[in-house]
Amino acid sequence: MKQVINHADEGVHPELEQLGSKDEAERWQARAAIDRLGPRAVEELTHLLSMEAIKRRKAFRRNQAFSLASSLAIWLVYRSTVGYNSFNILMFIATFVGIRAVANTSARAKSAAKALLQYDDPRAIGPLAEMLTTEDAELRGEIRRALLKLLPEAPMSLRASITVEQTDCLNKALTAKDPELELAILKGLHQFGTGRSLLAVRTLAQGEDWEVWSNSGRGPRSALRQAAVDLVPILESVAREEALRDTLLRPASSPDSPDQVLLRPVGPSTNIDETQLLRPAQPE
Repeated sequence: MKQVINHADEGVHPELEQLGSKDEAERWQARAAIDRLGPRAVEELTHLLSMEAIKRRKAFRRNQAFSLASSLAIWLVYRSTVGYNSFNILMFIATFVGIRAVANTSARAKSAAKALLQYDDPRAIGPLAEMLTTEDAELRGEIRRALLKLLPEAPMSLRASITVEQTDCLNKALTAKDPELELAILKGLHQFGTGRSLLAVRTLAQGEDWEVWSNSGRGPRSALRQAAVDLVPILESVAREEALRDTLLRPASSPDSPDQVLLRPVGPSTNIDETQLLRPAQPE
């Protein structure tokens, strides 16, 4: 499957950029462009969502850095005023950092996700996975329902196009205490999973809170755990193949000692034993 969402500097379809516009006419033009694109709209929408995800991660890091700096300033003022360290103020700082570091989903990303939901295309799995943490509860529910349908039918070829960040979002969803979604993710990883998901799946297979989930009625304990147990050896095999491939592709390093170099460039030399040079044979 062709990957079209790897580089942040790739352009977004100019008309689709208007999906998050405050102007109704511009939004209508963007929706009309999606209709005109037909099946190609999936590629454009997934690319747009990937670009928005990159922006969201950058905004999160900026907010996190600002929040940390602000929290440290508050702590220093508090310490200079009160004169001693306090566990409560440290907890306040940690909470403040967590709250301020949130990066909200843009209106354009939300509109693109809603448009992408119209297509039953496995290429949407990765971008939709990155939208699972959106603050829009209604959209989050729609994305969840779409993934429940798409993940079990995902092809193995998706392994070549899904990004590391998208895989991490799926791994994180395995800890969301949503057994129905987790089972769908495990089925998808059975086809396109990589070694990056091995730890999350292994943790799920060995989790201590299975009984709690089962008693709460959140999902079928036995089916979910068995799916995780069955997936572990498959991902272990994939991880070994990835490690072997990385080893084979690693560039060779220079030997530590020059004596170990078999082929050396020709250089000038003044100490040559002429008896060791090759000469043409003399006729008898």
